[in-house]
Amino acid sequence: MNAPKTFLLFLISTISPALIYAAEPRIPFTIEQVMSAPFASSPIASPAGGKVAWLMDERGQRNICIASAPEWKGNKVTSFAQDDGQEIADLAWAPDGTYLLFSRGGDFEMGRDNPNPALSPLKPEQAIWVAMMDGSPAKKLTEGHGAAISPKGDIIAFLRAGQMFLMKPSGEEAKAVLDEREHPSHLTWSPDGAELAFVSARTGHSIIGLYAPADKRLRYVDAGVDKDSEPVWSPDSTRLAYVRIPAQTRAFDFGPQREGEPWSIRITDVKTGFAREAFRAKKGPGSVFHDVVAEHQIFWAAGDRLIFPWEQTGWLHLYSLPAQGESATEVTPGEGEVENVAISADS
Repeated sequence: MNAPKTFLLFLISTISPALIYAAEPRIPFTIEQVMSAPFASSPIASPAGGKVAWLMDERGQRNICIASAPEWKGNKVTSFAQDDGQEIADLAWAPDGTYLLFSRGGDFEMGRDNPNPALSPLKPEQAIWVAMMDGSPAKKLTEGHGAAISPKGDIIAFLRAGQMFLMKPSGEEAKAVLDEREHPSHLTWSPDGAELAFVSARTGHSIIGLYAPADKRLRYVDAGVDKDSEPVWSPDSTRLAYVRIPAQTRAFDFGPQREGEPWSIRITDVKTGFAREAFRAKKGPGSVFHDVVAEHQIFWAAGDRLIFPWEQTGWLHLYSLPAQGESATEVTPGEGEVENVAISADS
């Protein structure tokens, strides 16, 4: 019997001095050519239909491209033609791969006022858009960001003004379902669609919450005083894995933090509430968590294994860990940094 295979899409960047010195004779190029080079990022695989979507920035014009099997030829599914400084993020596929949600506009890093670099007389909004795979133009659904589509495709959860909302795929009947004091983020549906995991930011720490739309029930997972984040469900919806970063024991330093109290991965049985530690980083290099550009920082892959980034060797690489908690195995060895990661739906 063949062993289950996990397919990862990642970008590794390296700089080789030998390549630099071997570049003779030099081919002249202009600053314009350098500044106008297209930049691709944030790949995400569709759950069905054999597609991959990614962001493309060409001369400041931000759009979304997709490629489909078996040709894998990239095509734009949006047509934003202005260099207006409005970013695109939060790509989310429909379960059947027929459409893609994304957020456009706003500050995706600090969550502050929406930037207006083009000096528009009207304040730019942050909105959720939909791009259909049938070739029809992308259209705006509602104000907000961070959309997450339920596995059944019947509910879309999203964030607006510090609150979590639920709406229909058409954008209708948007209703707030959580108190704004929860400061929710990282919305993640269970595979059976019964519950929605999220990160609740508190003063100095964060906890994982679970919301059940059917009975409007809210509960918390393994709550403490540390910073819990990046929840990911097991394929059978019975367990939840997440990153735990220990609480700060000293004043925050404004600068790179190379080492610290080791971070860990914890797994909770959502039915019993029993939580355990599945992995803990070693002291020294890699003890401070560094993330990659990805939909999740932990992937629950085939064979009941977790895929996650770790900087143990000084390079940010991907590691594989059995969910029962044995030793982690490096899966992207070599001198290079893993930057963008996506996992195929059949992994």
